[in-house]
Amino acid sequence: PDAKGTGQYSMIQAQVEGMMKRGKELKAREEELESKAERDKKKRPVVRELVETEKGYNANVKDMLLHYLKPLQENLLSLSPVVTSSDLDTIFQNVEDLMGHSDALLQELSQDEVSSELRVGPVLERSMRHVGVYRQYVTRLDGGMSKLKEL
Repeated sequence: PDAKGTGQYSMIQAQVEGMMKRGKELKAREEELESKAERDKKKRPVVRELVETEKGYNANVKDMLLHYLKPLQENLLSLSPVVTSSDLDTIFQNVEDLMGHSDALLQELSQDEVSSELRVGPVLERSMRHVGVYRQYVTRLDGGMSKLKEL
């Protein structure tokens, strides 16, 4: 006898439909993961370049602080300082603040570069909270350059 007339047929049909639905969900998830893997593959060199650029900027700022600002600050204590404290403030402005933000950004980007997630957007979004520090530097840059030329 045909099982179609029994409740068993309905149960089997429901199981088959459930398995088909689950199969479609798994296929969609697999496609999503493949798509993410492809995006990450394209994104990885961009993240690497971003990290390398920030490393270069960070190293340059550290060199400036180490080889120029610190010696000039120490020189302020001498009997005949080369510059005044006011000159240093004008020339170097908020470079130490910039260094702190660069260190934090570099640390987060470096962690993101080695993780499997590659979620750079949130890192950059958090970094944008400090854009005022960079704006302040750029706004005062001409004054700092003028002071440097005077000396």
